[in-house]
Amino acid sequence: MSDFPKKGEEFPRLYDPKQIRNDDHFVSHPKPLLRPLFLEQLFSCCKVAIGWIFCFVLAFFLALCVSAFVSGSVAAAEPPQTGMVVPCRIVDVYDGDTITIELTIPFKVRLMDCWAPEIRGVDDETKQRGFAARDHLREITAGRAARLEIRPPKRIDSAGDLFSFERIVGRVWLDGDEEDLSRRMVRAGHATKERTDE
Repeated sequence: MSDFPKKGEEFPRLYDPKQIRNDDHFVSHPKPLLRPLFLEQLFSCCKVAIGWIFCFVLAFFLALCVSAFVSGSVAAAEPPQTGMVVPCRIVDVYDGDTITIELTIPFKVRLMDCWAPEIRGVDDETKQRGFAARDHLREITAGRAARLEIRPPKRIDSAGDLFSFERIVGRVWLDGDEEDLSRRMVRAGHATKERTDE
């Protein structure tokens, strides 16, 4: 009996204090209790595991946030692509290769890779073909919404290569079309892709 605690000493957790009388003698041999020590150790391990899982999830979330921020910064630091595409509305057709579009203010656009016959200062046959090209372009555009792409040509010798007689050189797509107006005019036979001296 000397292995058991005396009165006033702390009882080990493996023993149930209810089975011990409040005097110098034990009523019965104390039974070991597995529940308190086992569960306490289990809960302690669970708390540690939950803490580690929480830390891992938090670290993963922070890593995702930092990654998104860094990739956004890298993307913002990349140079923009050459050229620009803006929504526009076609408000007038001058001839087979010049239209007026409206962004916030109207300005003229020279269709890139589209050479239609002129309507002024040339012989009558060329003028007639020029009027036919203009009428065809008016018919297919008819006030439809469009997108303007301003892209510098492959070779730029001067600022004049971006403009043609106070017109911006660019490509125009009507909304819903997969082919730009220059290609449509060439395909319809009202213009050529390369310049011809007429």
